[in-house]
Amino acid sequence: MAESSRLSSQGSGSSGLGGGTNVEVRGSPVLYRIGPFDYLPPVFCKCNMKAPRWISWSVDNPGRRYYRCKMANTAQDCHFFEWLDPPTTAWIKELLLDLKSVVDKLKSERGQPIVDEGREQHYQELEQLNHSLQRQLMNMEAHLEAKELDLLDKDEELLQKDEQLVQKDQELQGKLKELEELQLKMKRRTKGFSSVCGSICVFVVGMLFAMLFNGRAN
Repeated sequence: MAESSRLSSQGSGSSGLGGGTNVEVRGSPVLYRIGPFDYLPPVFCKCNMKAPRWISWSVDNPGRRYYRCKMANTAQDCHFFEWLDPPTTAWIKELLLDLKSVVDKLKSERGQPIVDEGREQHYQELEQLNHSLQRQLMNMEAHLEAKELDLLDKDEELLQKDEQLVQKDQELQGKLKELEELQLKMKRRTKGFSSVCGSICVFVVGMLFAMLFNGRAN
């Protein structure tokens, strides 16, 4: 029931861009009034690309519209498939298949084999697909170029930070060296001061002994 409601909603909402385009599609006995990619609102497949809308002319589902991945039957096929129209009655199926047979017969009689029309349409589809892939490739290249520029900016920023760290490390090493030299000078001064103090003490003690000795002698 939910699926029927969804199909009904899509059938009313998936309209064309206005007017009949009369697009010829391989295997279809009639022209498409709306091109496979000209409907709205868009339906996206699992590849996140707009899925073309085709008309089935199989024996079981003649005249039913469906969505299929644009990369169908290729290595990039995501196997997306979704019916737009509900199943038709047995009477409508027979009627559509009879009409298709008549159209195919008329096309053959007028000297335009269906296989040639199908081949031409196949070339058109391939050309359309090629244009679409080229646009996607250009978008991907632009995206990659932007990413590359962003990475270059980040690399330059990291390089500047590395240079700043090296400079700070050099400054720190210089200050440590100055501190070591200062400590060495202080040790030398302390050692010299100790020697002077020792000499003074010896001199004072000697003077005291001399004074005492002279006092006793007198």
